[in-house]
Amino acid sequence: MKNSFRREKIPKALKFWLSLLIGVLFLYLAFKNADLGKTFALIRDAALLPIFMSLAVRGMGLWVRSKRWQILLKPVKNTSSLNLFRILSVAEMGNYLLPARIGEVIRVVMVAKRETISKASALASVFVDRFLDLLALLILLASLSFLFDFPDLIQKGCVIAAAFLAVITMVCILLLRFKEFIEKVANRLLAKAPKVLIKFEQGMHRFLDGLVIMRQTRQMVQATLISLFLWLSYGFAFYLVLVSLNIDLPWYAAFVVAATIGLAEAIPSTAGYVGTFEFFAVAALTVFSIEKSTALASALIAHALQYITVISMGLISYFWLNLQFSDLKSLSQPLSLAENK
Repeated sequence: MKNSFRREKIPKALKFWLSLLIGVLFLYLAFKNADLGKTFALIRDAALLPIFMSLAVRGMGLWVRSKRWQILLKPVKNTSSLNLFRILSVAEMGNYLLPARIGEVIRVVMVAKRETISKASALASVFVDRFLDLLALLILLASLSFLFDFPDLIQKGCVIAAAFLAVITMVCILLLRFKEFIEKVANRLLAKAPKVLIKFEQGMHRFLDGLVIMRQTRQMVQATLISLFLWLSYGFAFYLVLVSLNIDLPWYAAFVVAATIGLAEAIPSTAGYVGTFEFFAVAALTVFSIEKSTALASALIAHALQYITVISMGLISYFWLNLQFSDLKSLSQPLSLAENK
């Protein structure tokens, strides 16, 4: 038992330290050669009205995400948008305070428990939710490419993301189309382990229930349009930060920065994407010939606003749902998709 416990702990510890190392490295690169005196002077003198407007736009973004999630869950159950907003707020707070994106696990377990659906179906909805984020980012960047020549780093990131998206799409299509064939193969391979087979079939059926939304064209188009609006709103929120610092750039620059940050969030990093957010925001802004100290000031303000939004909405929802710290601890445990709820 002790050896098993240690084996489970080692990968978690390795993932934590690797993410921390990556985050610290990116943070160092973001701050390297920047005039910190100038950076913090710019932050101190930033105009407050655009900052408060940016904060409001980010708060609206959480609500929009919950409405999109409601659409994705519709084939499984008609859910409460208010309930989903509170769950999403707590889960996002988990992502910003806890390592290894534990917030996604919290999100799955909470919606399964409070909306009485299976964890596998809940997991599938979160999977499609993130899939749509990536799709919207690629559509946005492809549209912006007609206005702006992206540097090699962003181009390569888009190619990798597009390839990943294509593979995921193909896997989902195969799972939905060849469900019966997969069951037959599983029956043969797991014939001598009936308990494992039952758990596998239960988990697969419920996960595929959550993926059914991908076959419903109208709902998927609706969810994709919401995703595009969501990322446009993130771009506008960053534009307001640039306005607060009196940075004069083409209107589309803020959307390029927001999309670059969105792609960078796929990189393993510390809680709240500390390091990766700053580095890629600065890198994207310097492409537009913005001096590094100024770029860093805008990145720090934007990230701080994101933290304020997520933590404040998360805490309000946390107390609204009458959660305790022990609840979060139990919610973040590994998922068992074969459970009924």
